[in-house]
Amino acid sequence: MTSGHYRDVHDLDANDAMRDSPSQRERPSDPAARREAFIRQKVANARLYPKLDAPISAFHNLGGYRFDDVTTQWGTDMPGVHHALAAADFDGDGDLDLAVNNLGSPFAIYRNESSAERIAVRLKGLSPNMQGIGAEVAFIGGAVARQHQEVVSGGRYMSGSDPELVFATGTNTTGMTLEVRWRSGRRTVVGGVEANRLYEISEEGAAEPNRPTAPPAPLPWFEDISAHLNHVAAQQAFDDFSRQPLLPKKLSQFGPPVAWVDLDGDHWPDLVVGGAKGSRIGVFHNDRHGGFQRWTNAPWDGVLVREVTSLVGLICPAPGKWRPGPWLRWSF
Repeated sequence: MTSGHYRDVHDLDANDAMRDSPSQRERPSDPAARREAFIRQKVANARLYPKLDAPISAFHNLGGYRFDDVTTQWGTDMPGVHHALAAADFDGDGDLDLAVNNLGSPFAIYRNESSAERIAVRLKGLSPNMQGIGAEVAFIGGAVARQHQEVVSGGRYMSGSDPELVFATGTNTTGMTLEVRWRSGRRTVVGGVEANRLYEISEEGAAEPNRPTAPPAPLPWFEDISAHLNHVAAQQAFDDFSRQPLLPKKLSQFGPPVAWVDLDGDHWPDLVVGGAKGSRIGVFHNDRHGGFQRWTNAPWDGVLVREVTSLVGLICPAPGKWRPGPWLRWSF
């Protein structure tokens, strides 16, 4: 893991020094002088922060979710401000070396001196994905039962590694297998894998995937009967983008509010649909047989002076029976 920063901006001693500085309490009255003093103070404050040089941290996976800090043993303990780190086999010996970009100093190359048994894998995909980006490669029977890597393009912090993959074989010398699952869904299996070899695997000739037959579409649970209402909710024309050109979509038209309320006290819910300014609220009586009839000549059957944004239906009980009252409330 790369680490380090140009300045340690979390240094508490530097923060205390800046807070106690007399210049922090001096505020010129002239705006231009205030800006110039502010810039000078920012530059002076930046110098108070110490440099934060750090090594490239390396951790050896011990298994069982345990890691050992091997920064010194692996030779990556040189302090500096390390940014991008990429891996590639620069010397062609079958293992991955490191190239590191350092802030304010020349970039560095770290040669991998490991002598352990290994295999390297390079994919040759079909056009246009010639490097097999996105393919998943599994190595079976090596140092552990199964090793798995994915070929990625870039994807690292400020860097991109070579698409070549390297696996550890351990002491095993027989029964090792490579399995490649390409982005196209095809599958390639290479048996009889031997240690200290580079395997270039081509997608051409890979086995086609077994695509399952799509299940039949489920039958719908509901039927659209909107046309039976013979009602169209009016919307006022408004250009949202003329006021906010960067909007991804319009925000002024969400559709009318809808409420279900038993307006006539027959224990069957009636349908109420709000409307925009200049239209009328749509109220539809439930005929108890799956249909609705428009309810006219009611207190709510008037032209709206503003757009209705919400609806609330209230049913108030009376002794021995249900009666509507008040029937309906709406807000703008």
